[in-house]
Amino acid sequence: MQKRLALLIDREQALRSVIESSDMSDDALAHLVAIATETKSEIFNAARVLEAKREYLFNFAGGGWNSEYAFYEEQAIKQAIKKYGDEVKGVLDVDVKSFRVSTPADYQSLMSMFY
Repeated sequence: MQKRLALLIDREQALRSVIESSDMSDDALAHLVAIATETKSEIFNAARVLEAKREYLFNFAGGGWNSEYAFYEEQAIKQAIKKYGDEVKGVLDVDVKSFRVSTPADYQSLMSMFY
């Protein structure tokens, strides 16, 4: 995600440079401004994702659940597979399709299984 953020920042700066020094038609310039604005929005979203770790809940294929703290879902999946295994390793078989950001309701529902 950090590489993606750096790439977006470079692209947005290049677009702004072209826009400022360009004598294009108004139509072409409008398209470039729209692309630069969209890129700026993506930069904001990517930076927000990297601000703080979130708790990701996930299930095991054979039953049960657990959680991992990570900046984004792919990172949480990698951490869980490293810790618990996957279908190839056969340890606990992390269900990669079940990963989701923890919500208070979802977490409480899962915890209620212990009471």
